[in-house]
Amino acid sequence: DERARDRAYVVTVRGKGYRFVAPVSVVAPVWETADPAKERPDRLIISAPEALHHYCRGSYLLEKRTAGALTAAAEHFAAALRVERDSVPALIGLARAHALMAEYWYAPSSYTFPKAKAAIVRALEIDPTSAEARATLGNILLFCDWNWTEAEREIETAIRINPKSTSVYLNAAWFYMCKGNNDRSLRAIQQALLVEPSSPVLQLFLARILLHAGEHQ
Repeated sequence: DERARDRAYVVTVRGKGYRFVAPVSVVAPVWETADPAKERPDRLIISAPEALHHYCRGSYLLEKRTAGALTAAAEHFAAALRVERDSVPALIGLARAHALMAEYWYAPSSYTFPKAKAAIVRALEIDPTSAEARATLGNILLFCDWNWTEAEREIETAIRINPKSTSVYLNAAWFYMCKGNNDRSLRAIQQALLVEPSSPVLQLFLARILLHAGEHQ
């Protein structure tokens, strides 16, 4: 709808042609919100009993957060991937285990974060619509690269994809607490607790947020 003298979108560049001049910004893809009624693709399901055993054991150890437990968790996720090399859940678990090793100062970040990033990039190559993978990438971008803009973009994308994932909201709570936005952090962890109210990890994180907010009582 531009007229001859308008210059809001297109200008003439003498001797070359035309140029688009309106402000441009890059945004994350807007994925459809996950529908629980729809089945996940077969390739995202851990079908081999041995792989499922290693994944479940790794997930259990991941919640303990000790150095030994995180090391063992990474080994179990790696074992699951030896059985099913394209298992997205196992790749996400492996990425989380390596990232937590760095975040808790159990191992040098220069050693563990690249492993975490490689695993999560592989997971997103297989399933770019995985909310848990995008939230985990956001966590890695925050603590490894200190890339706050990209981290927030991945986390917000993850929430749009699956607004009922405790893992997604826990990563969101981490991000907004580090950013100093206690209100958004509190809302995120409350959303997670509505899904899984008996989780000790989520309860403890709620306490941490309240501590940062000065709500000591």
